[in-house]
Amino acid sequence: MNPMQANAQQLIQDLKQRLLQEVVSEQDCHIGIAPISIALLSVKAQLDDASVEIATVARDVSRMAGTGAYTGEVSADLLVDSGIQFVLIGHSERREIFGDNPQILSDKIHYALNANMTIIYCVGESLEQRESGQAEQIVLQQICDVASVVKAEQWHNIIIAYEPI
Repeated sequence: MNPMQANAQQLIQDLKQRLLQEVVSEQDCHIGIAPISIALLSVKAQLDDASVEIATVARDVSRMAGTGAYTGEVSADLLVDSGIQFVLIGHSERREIFGDNPQILSDKIHYALNANMTIIYCVGESLEQRESGQAEQIVLQQICDVASVVKAEQWHNIIIAYEPI
């Protein structure tokens, strides 16, 4: 739940200024910013005139499709309708604090892919899991948990983000 609006706006201005000073091409890297949900559209508007393409990334998406009476939820369809093409799914805090289990993550991925979004799928292990030698097994399981909802031709719309907790 951060940063605050003013801080976010300043960070974006600083990033845009830095990109003007650096020689960065879109072949070198792809840049995305994942602001708080209430700032998605204002951040997107600020990024539209950047010297390098910078994607606006939603931090989460609903496991419900379309539109409807799901107070507080934002569907993949609503994000795409607002010009947001990227979404984080599976972030460690969503898994640990909000209970995003494999079924919930599969639902989110299914609807985001059906809306033609690009997913940044977060995987990673805790320090305890790493120290006990389970890191590789945990990460592989997290990928396998959602593989059943991803068709072969959809994997190009998924970016795996390894993020140890």
